[in-house]
Amino acid sequence: MTEGVAVEEIDGGWRFHITRFPGVGLRPAVAELPLPTGWHFESDEVFLFNYRLLDGPGAVELRWDHPDATRRRQTGNFGMIAEPYFRTTDGKLFSAGSRLSPTVRWGRFQHGAEAFGMRFLGRTTPPWRFEENQSAALVFFLRPSRLPAVLEVQDPHLASWTVGGR
Repeated sequence: MTEGVAVEEIDGGWRFHITRFPGVGLRPAVAELPLPTGWHFESDEVFLFNYRLLDGPGAVELRWDHPDATRRRQTGNFGMIAEPYFRTTDGKLFSAGSRLSPTVRWGRFQHGAEAFGMRFLGRTTPPWRFEENQSAALVFFLRPSRLPAVLEVQDPHLASWTVGGR
């Protein structure tokens, strides 16, 4: 968890309160939620959740040239960006590669285990496939274009794929 991010547990999910960035060039605000011991995402399952941006009063549009690095815009002109990852017990990050663009309207994230690939800068060691690793945490990289910002995630769960509606 980076400074400037607080996680509020709510009924059926979480709210990520972002008040500032870490102050290192282009580094996002990060929230990490530990997974229960032994949690596993099977190859025939899909991970789903709903998400939205709660745009509260007093949110200030960020500038790339703000004198305080913790208040500089981190997303260019793309608006709010949130990226969900799974971190493994040995520190690897896996993502389905989709960047979420939350708005005040509900959006839906849904990807099967096969969609998750390694996302890293630098070297890594085997195993490289998502299914062969043990997930330890659900991680969100958060890059709002306004601060403070609140991202709400509701109903995160795994579901099994079904064929033929049975």
